[in-house]
Amino acid sequence: MKNKLWTFGDSHTAGHGCTKGFEYYNEYKKEGDEIWPVLLANELELSLTNLGENGSSNDMIFDKVIQYYKFFNEGDIVIIGQTYTHRFDIPIIKDNEKKLCAVYWDWSNKALEDTLNQYSNEQKETITNFQYYFMNDNLYEIRWIRRFNWIKIILDKIGCKCIVWDVKNELTGIETIKDASSGKIDDGHISFNGHKQFMEKIYQKNWGAKKIL
Repeated sequence: MKNKLWTFGDSHTAGHGCTKGFEYYNEYKKEGDEIWPVLLANELELSLTNLGENGSSNDMIFDKVIQYYKFFNEGDIVIIGQTYTHRFDIPIIKDNEKKLCAVYWDWSNKALEDTLNQYSNEQKETITNFQYYFMNDNLYEIRWIRRFNWIKIILDKIGCKCIVWDVKNELTGIETIKDASSGKIDDGHISFNGHKQFMEKIYQKNWGAKKIL
């Protein structure tokens, strides 16, 4: 059985802006441009399952790793991107089903409209105040570092190589879509060149040899 690369995380793993349907993808994509999970899978000659999801909270990422744990095999590589700790989940009705949805500071975010419409002004204020007064406390970050490190220990024991990285700390110096478009597209997500840079960073940190794309 061929081993696999599994990637979990938020929009920086899902490839926000660099996938179909985004302005940057439509106007700037060149032949060979890919998001970093694809580039890394190609470099390691592994098949890829990318389970990154835009807007994910750490709870959502953690749950998804648990959901797919039974499919991991010895020799697989599992990369988990820890997201911003101020995101947390609230229940919403979506597609006629109650689900958990991550929320974060900007209540004007269009992607959260369906969520907002299900709550009263008093409820929104409660959620916003909880985020503002509590969720940026570094104790939450310490908690998530412990949890993801625990997952790493578990996966190492079954023979997987597990890599955990933090979007808050490890994207410094990586080119953004705003950089790549000279400000035309106001998007702080990773550009195509940024995905190459980040893949290179992960590769060098974990496999040593320098790769030039």
